[in-house]
This record gives sequence, structure tokens and C-alpha cells, in this order.
Amino acid sequence: MEEKKTKRILFVDPILQKGHVVFNQIYINALRKEDVKLSFVFVRGFDENLVFPKDHLIYSIPKVLFKYNLGMIGNRICYLIALFLLRINVKFKEYDEVIFSSFEEISFFFFRIRNAYLVNHINISKIDSNVKYFFLKRVLKKNKLIVFDNTIKKALCLKGNFDVIVQPHGLAKPYTNNYNDLSHLDSRFEDKRFDGTIFSPSDNSSDTVFLSRMINNQKFINFLEKMNILLILKGNFDIKHDNIIVINFHLPKETYNAIFSKINIILIAYPNTFKNRVSGVLFESFANNKPCVVRKNDMLTSYLKHFRYDPYFSNIDRLINAIENIISFNNKEESFYKNLEELEPSFTHLF
Repeated sequence: MEEKKTKRILFVDPILQKGHVVFNQIYINALRKEDVKLSFVFVRGFDENLVFPKDHLIYSIPKVLFKYNLGMIGNRICYLIALFLLRINVKFKEYDEVIFSSFEEISFFFFRIRNAYLVNHINISKIDSNVKYFFLKRVLKKNKLIVFDNTIKKALCLKGNFDVIVQPHGLAKPYTNNYNDLSHLDSRFEDKRFDGTIFSPSDNSSDTVFLSRMINNQKFINFLEKMNILLILKGNFDIKHDNIIVINFHLPKETYNAIFSKINIILIAYPNTFKNRVSGVLFESFANNKPCVVRKNDMLTSYLKHFRYDPYFSNIDRLINAIENIISFNNKEESFYKNLEELEPSFTHLF
């Protein structure tokens, strides 16, 4: 009987994005469970944040290409230079499969790679853009796209006949019980008079118009006061109230993790333009068993089967109801979520 050949897999992240450290580790861990031989390419220094056999790192992209924000055109030129350096220094033909854990569609169009697996993060989030789609369509005609759920796959398949594979994002390890004293940020973090805390951690993705309307709604303010709830908002909001903390500055990861560990409820309020992508905050909530209230969105309602309660709201009245439901939730299962194993990636059938 012919001996089964171990597949050689090349895992590449050609873009320096600190926010992808957790995702890359999740996928690397899943790949290492398979009977494959893994090799890696990262931007220089990025590998220091990851756990994998460092002797399997075959090439490091110069970090200088990602040192400055050079604008839309300048950044894409740097991305393209990074890809051409890969072409020169990496022998792609030696590998059975190549996975790019992130990509930028315009530079990839000129890179001219074929038959690779490309992981979608926000690449099709603005698929209605004619310019983005022009390049993305041509890249996907020659490669396979990995998306994180079926809703994203359906949206893309409506646009054309592409090779799309659903592979869940996966859950990171829960934060350690990092109950550091946060009084240096605001003394109210340690104020024992509050019976509960709510945290809106996303300033870039959140619907700031809705959140501004929320914190200026008297019924919602009365609810916070009545329930002795402290609301922590990440972003630029002009309000001063004993029950509201606004954080308008960068939080170190350790501080962010400490806040996430300390609070009781996560608030996720994305605009309707949040499309064809997954919510990192939602997956953080899953991983840490933190209950969340979620503004209704076509992308996020598909996760209802993973909740043991109804988390969704569409207006401020329903937001109050959703928070009250969590407060009164009889958590006999000791978990707010279920079927989370379905959110873990597996490459067994892919390779």
C-alpha cells in the first residue's frame, strides 16, 4: 500500500495587523491538529506574539513596509512590495496548499497568485463598492475564499460563482480573571455602590449616532440610576453623568482585558452598514462567557442559536428590556451560551 504523503502547508500573513494576533493563533492551533507539515511567513517581529515552532518560519517580511501610514495609494504600494518580496524569497511550488490569513484585494490582483486559500476579514464588507469588487472578483476567480459564516457566503455567492468555504473564526482563550484595580482610570470603576456594569468596547465599529441618542435619552438615564448601573463607553461622547464613564483614549491590551473581566454585560451596537464580517467583540463575549445585548443586524442575528436568552434589541426601550432579561436570567447551566464548539475551525475535511 502506498504511504500517505504528509501535505505541506504554508501559512502567510502578509500584513502587519496587531488585531489579527488572536485570530492567527486560533487558526495555527487548528492546523497543528492535522497531519500536515506547516511553514510560516509573517512580517518581521509579528511571530514573537504567536506560539508555533519558530524553526518553521521560512521568511520574514521587512517591517519597514508597515511603519508609516502612507495613505490609500502608499499603503497599497507597500502591500504590493511585500508580496513581490514573497514571490522572490518563497518557493510556493514546494507547498501543497497556501493559506493567506489576510489579504488586500487590489495588491493581490497585481500579485497574480493562483489556487491559494484567502481568509476574508473585511474584504467583502463593502462589496457594493464597484472599485473594490472589480479587483476582488478577479482575485477570487483564481483563488478560494475562506469566510467565517454562511451569511457571508450567501452574500458573496449572490454576486458571482466563486469557490467559497465556510470556516468559523474560532474562539480565543478566555481572559484570566484579571481584576486589576482600575481606579487610576476612574474611581467609579471601584465604586461599590454600583450593582452592575455595562461596557461598550468598540469605538470604531459602533453606531455613534445611536449611542449618543441612548445616553441622552431620559428613560435610559433613569434606568441606569434606578438599577445602580455604571455604563462604560469607548469613544468620543460629550456627557457628564455619575453613571457614565467615557473612555476616549487608547486602552493597553492588559487594561482592556481587565475591564472586560470586571464588567457584567457587553453592549454591541453596530450600524446597519456592518455587513459581511464578524464581530470580534461578540466572539470575545462567547469566549469569556460574558452576556451581551446586541443591536439587531442581519449579520449578528444569525448567531441566535448560540444564546440561552434573547440578546437582541432594535430601540432604546427594547435595549432596556434586553438588559433586564440578563439581570433576571436564571443561569442554571452556568453559561449564557451554547453550541460554541460549532464556532471552532477544523481543517480535517479541507485538506
